[in-house]
Amino acid sequence: HVHFDIMHTLDLGVLQLAVPSALYEVTRDRRLWSGATVAARLGQATRAYLEWCVEHHVPTGSSRAAEITAAWVTPPSVGSLRIQQQQCKAAALRTMAAWMRDVLAPLQRRTEADQMRWAFFYYLQRAEGLMRRAPRQLRWEQRTAMAAWTEAALNIYAWLRDNARAQGNSTLWGILPKHHAWSHIAYDSGGTNPRAARCYADEDHV
Repeated sequence: HVHFDIMHTLDLGVLQLAVPSALYEVTRDRRLWSGATVAARLGQATRAYLEWCVEHHVPTGSSRAAEITAAWVTPPSVGSLRIQQQQCKAAALRTMAAWMRDVLAPLQRRTEADQMRWAFFYYLQRAEGLMRRAPRQLRWEQRTAMAAWTEAALNIYAWLRDNARAQGNSTLWGILPKHHAWSHIAYDSGGTNPRAARCYADEDHV
């Protein structure tokens, strides 16, 4: 069976667009971080993130981003806002997504956009947690749950993209073919745990 590799589809794909888009939106105001400027709020966000990493025993190295920089939330003149791989590795983006779920939770009941932004990372982490705990072969109920949570996350992502465009920002919540590939990972894995069918070791070997 030929699988899409989840690291290159989700971590180095969807999350490269979702994480900076969410950060851009929540650093435009002072509801989470009270700094007078975006730069000050990014500094506060970095401290909050690193404290979360310590609390959750995230090791230093590739699993942690060293800093949340202005480049992450500076929209390009053409294309979509994106964190480049040289700025943040796949493992650090996975960690960042888990932190986003927790840091956005206090805002979730304020506006529909706040609720949808948090819900994207919530359903993403439901699916991620299942894959991390499950063995190589998924049971039927695990496959069904993973597909449902992935589909919920993708539908919410589409809502966030449409909402950003309605607000006049076409650079946020960009879409890649990898979004569609993520749905195939959820539905067409043949019962294999996507986090167990990966090419990390082969890539390191190459």
